[in-house]
Amino acid sequence: MGGEAAVVDAESVCAAFVSASCARHLACDRHDFTQYYGSIERCRVRNQPICLDELGAADSGVTLAGLSACSDAVEAAGCEAGIERPLPACAFDGSRSNDSGCRYDSQCESGFCNRPLRSWCGTCAAQGAAGDECDRNRPNGCEPGLTCASGGSCVAPMGAGASCTSNADCSAGLRCNRETVRVCAPLSRLNETCGELVDCDPSLGLYCNESGLCAPASYASAGDACDFESGLYCSASSTCKAGEAMPAAAGTCDAPAGDGDACSLMNGLGCEGPSLCIESRCEPAAPASSCPG
Repeated sequence: MGGEAAVVDAESVCAAFVSASCARHLACDRHDFTQYYGSIERCRVRNQPICLDELGAADSGVTLAGLSACSDAVEAAGCEAGIERPLPACAFDGSRSNDSGCRYDSQCESGFCNRPLRSWCGTCAAQGAAGDECDRNRPNGCEPGLTCASGGSCVAPMGAGASCTSNADCSAGLRCNRETVRVCAPLSRLNETCGELVDCDPSLGLYCNESGLCAPASYASAGDACDFESGLYCSASSTCKAGEAMPAAAGTCDAPAGDGDACSLMNGLGCEGPSLCIESRCEPAAPASSCPG
């Protein structure tokens, strides 16, 4: 891309993609979105620079036209495909071979940049075939159509009625129920039975209350009271803590550390998403140019 017009195009195309992605995240997993970002506007602000960096990253397969088509697909998509993996229209392959350094999946021929859990840089690697080992923190590590199951291997997600051991084994929109014989079953909706929060339909912003029923969750800002048992969770990357102690199920929402500030995963002082706590410091999303090629 060259010239002022191309920069303007990149800004507008990224703005459309980020807006569509944030809106879909909120619609499909209201609970996770609110705890992580707190608002659509904050999601946009935090992700726009990442989108622009990926567009300009060396060897990336992302183009303005491709990203625009991806935005349209995100806007049209329902929640049945889940939000952990990119939609087919948003999966871009780059030109870097396996074992090359990378920042984004789109820089790799395989479409997968294998990044360690707390690192912005990784290595291009092949996506796992059925039966291969995988890391559930890297959902794009399995080939399309497969999921990283609870046992740590790539498998085809199970449909309704199939035997399971955890929700990770089931297709999007299903949970592994709590019956004696565990099978994939529809997610619980308002006032339906649950065993834990993940049993409740995430698009509805529900939690599993003390009576074992899915009920509406509510969200508190930093400095306000929190109480998981009553469904009052912290928003915008803040952490529920009791005084200076470790994270607690009830207490006060503690604001996240800012970019560049000290953080401590052990003590519950996290970073504002999507920044990572790396070597006790909140590191904002690194540019592709900072990762080995």
